[in-house]
Amino acid sequence: MTNNKVTLTITIPENTYKKLKKIVASGKVSEFVSKAIERNISEKEKEIIEAYQKFNQDKDLIMKLKGGLSWFDPLGNTKANESNLVLILSNELHNKYSDYIVVAIVVLRKEDDEIRKPLEIPCEYEDKKLKVLVSQIHTVSKAILFKHRLFLGNLDEKTMKKVAEKIKLILNLDN
Repeated sequence: MTNNKVTLTITIPENTYKKLKKIVASGKVSEFVSKAIERNISEKEKEIIEAYQKFNQDKDLIMKLKGGLSWFDPLGNTKANESNLVLILSNELHNKYSDYIVVAIVVLRKEDDEIRKPLEIPCEYEDKKLKVLVSQIHTVSKAILFKHRLFLGNLDEKTMKKVAEKIKLILNLDN
């Protein structure tokens, strides 16, 4: 591979140029600036590659996360124990090919909370009493979910079966 050179004219503040002339040998300012730019591009390139690799790891993980529970605020203010919880409903096939993830809203449940049986499923995760609002199904941009979620864990299989049954009932999918 040949390393062809391109002439590039840049404008920098005069005081920056004077500082460069003080620390860089005469006639070497262009070479110094060229190497500094090359080094900066190389560092940015590494950052971009690392970010892309992390994105792909997250993407692979989320595709398998049906039943995954995350704190999530689409505006980017996600805080554990403060933001809404979402439960990933969409399966691996959907998550792999779609730009959106299907989720249900999950809320913290108080002892005296009434459970509306056809619409809500009481459940627990660790020490948290929760209820899945199966009538509150949303699609969320995969990119926004990746960026702003705080993963909590997965709901158990028994609860996920109840969720599936209630969604079938609400959407009348058995007829």
